[in-house]
Amino acid sequence: MNEVLFVIDPGFDIYTSSTFADNSFKITNSTDQNIVSISLDLSTAIFPDLVYDPTGEAGDSASKNFVIDVDPTSNPAISGVTSHEFLNPRDGGFDVLRINFSDFKPNKKLEFSIDTDPTSTKGAEQSDSKHYGSISGLELVGATATVNLADGTSLQGRFYRIPGSETGSQVTLTSEISNTIASPIIEAVGKDAFATVADANQTIKITGKAGSKVSLLIVEGALYVENNGFDIDPFEANTAIAVNEVTATIGTNGTVNIPVTLTRTDAQSGGYNYFLAKYQDSNSLSSTLVLELDPANTPDPGTNPEAKTIRIEAENYKAGTNGTEYFDFDATNNGVEYRPNEMVDIETTADVGGGFNVAWIQAGEHLTYDVNIAEAGNYNLVLRVANP
Repeated sequence: MNEVLFVIDPGFDIYTSSTFADNSFKITNSTDQNIVSISLDLSTAIFPDLVYDPTGEAGDSASKNFVIDVDPTSNPAISGVTSHEFLNPRDGGFDVLRINFSDFKPNKKLEFSIDTDPTSTKGAEQSDSKHYGSISGLELVGATATVNLADGTSLQGRFYRIPGSETGSQVTLTSEISNTIASPIIEAVGKDAFATVADANQTIKITGKAGSKVSLLIVEGALYVENNGFDIDPFEANTAIAVNEVTATIGTNGTVNIPVTLTRTDAQSGGYNYFLAKYQDSNSLSSTLVLELDPANTPDPGTNPEAKTIRIEAENYKAGTNGTEYFDFDATNNGVEYRPNEMVDIETTADVGGGFNVAWIQAGEHLTYDVNIAEAGNYNLVLRVANP
């Protein structure tokens, strides 16, 4: 093993997790070289306008400078920290933290913490509310880490969600993991890269290397500010309130369509669904795509004949307990697609339109769905099915 593992995970829960907490950042040197410096750039994170706030001038009034959280006497790597510096100033904070070392040897670890804030909360008072821009490793998915080794080697990669975590992200930096292959490309079918939609059912198209396994991360964000906030951009959120992730295999044509269900967990401030895709064997990530779910943004049925259409993707059944929200006789997903860790059998659809379908259906099995009926009326039920 010849790698550097960089983890951002303050713990707690999705609402309150913050890098203000001790030991939020953990760096482990598993190379055969001393680490000379490490830089972490927040400007590429999935959430916009996140900065380091060492003095309390960029976000709310709380602040915390760079703090080493492990006793130097118990960890010799700590004695190797010679300095730290903040680079790329923005709105009272900084995009980049650089840490310099004289003796960060192999098999040593550094743990530290620092305040990171969304600039949208600039000038606000500190709040204990869960609705207040706490930044964890999840919001910092997509941030870029660069490690410089003593032999002149430079390793770089972007953070991605820790599997199953709602507060953490990590990146493994090694020359053996390709960071140079072209990143996957994502688009919302029929929509702009930043769009407001009324229909929760959408399709994300990923374009990339045929046969590659990809992960699609969906993070719902909310915007919580005081007094209209600071320099708010369209589609800007400042804290994560829900997360989901699906996997798929890119088809022989170089694309895969993934049906998704947008969420608006907080009816007043939520609904900003951020998307980012990653090859499972690479640190190459896509650009960020944002769809805001706003049921009030419904087109006039008189001018749009599709406005009364409600599309329910079979594979987007309600998550929960087998035997309650859904029931499947098998203990595993036989198709090993889309929701591979759940019991419902899902496979890639081979016909026109792509996406996924529920398969291996047996009598007695069932699925349930949450459906938003925006307008009362009579609807025709049309099913898309196939025989074995």
